[in-house]
Amino acid sequence: MFDRSFTLRDRAEFYHRQLPQTMRRYLNERGIPDTFIEKYLLGWDGKSITIPMANRDGDLVFFKYAKSPFDGSVAAARRSSPGSPVELYGWDTLMRQPARIVIAGSEFDRLVLEAHGFPAVASTAGAESFEEEWARHFEAIEHVYVCLGPNDNGRRGVDRIMDFIPKARVVRLPEEVSDVTDYFVRCKKNRVQFEALLRAADVRALQRETEQSMPAIERFSKRAERLKSGVPIARVIERYTTLRHSDDRLLGRCPLHDDQHAWLSVYPKTNSFHCFGCGVGGDVLTFLEKRENLTFGQALEALEKIRYSNEYPNDAQ
Repeated sequence: MFDRSFTLRDRAEFYHRQLPQTMRRYLNERGIPDTFIEKYLLGWDGKSITIPMANRDGDLVFFKYAKSPFDGSVAAARRSSPGSPVELYGWDTLMRQPARIVIAGSEFDRLVLEAHGFPAVASTAGAESFEEEWARHFEAIEHVYVCLGPNDNGRRGVDRIMDFIPKARVVRLPEEVSDVTDYFVRCKKNRVQFEALLRAADVRALQRETEQSMPAIERFSKRAERLKSGVPIARVIERYTTLRHSDDRLLGRCPLHDDQHAWLSVYPKTNSFHCFGCGVGGDVLTFLEKRENLTFGQALEALEKIRYSNEYPNDAQ
């Protein structure tokens, strides 16, 4: 049908011109407007809807073929040209590095999302074939979402993508929905409702991150309490100023400001301090943070060194 001078783009443009009105209406009914049919050169080869596939350089490399709605055979709904590689459909979107992007389950799902204003991509061989090498192109994108069907293939696809892009957030479609296209077309959902699904994915991710971080937070807190109880606050503050006893407290000049009146009070029973001159008070970690201009973590490290030097003075020398 085509001579050797025909490039893949020539073929794509030819197929696009051959797209029947019945197929155009079918695509419209599937949530793909005419503007996207034109932009992505969707066409017709006489038997199937043709979807040109481009690589990251924008060169067309092969076609995907979508089954005609009038084809009653058991043929697959979509197939690739023989010998075609696995490719990412949507490099044009990904290379723009949008603030957020959705990894969809199919080429049509990707186009439906784009038509509703959501930047999207899809693997040409399904999410289960998502390539590890692609992951680096998502690193600079702040919000990455995965929205696949609820079947076994979709679940396996989510697991594979999450292995490569751990920061990705999983969008859960309603149980009665088969895929993104079904969500927008059959269920007649809109952009605002899909935005709500993205926000729900954000909330679940935040909850998961919080749950995962709690053990570390608890260990950090226990370490702080252990160090504070193991080092008398007076021993630390005496490194910076002279303290004298006065009933149940110690008094001295505050090393946190130019104190000429001994406004500092140290309370051994509560292991705390307060300066009535500058108004600063708290525990031993607060004192080290203020006096040495340290972060909380750095103050913990400093207190640990002080405790070690007190317990093992010979080793510290």
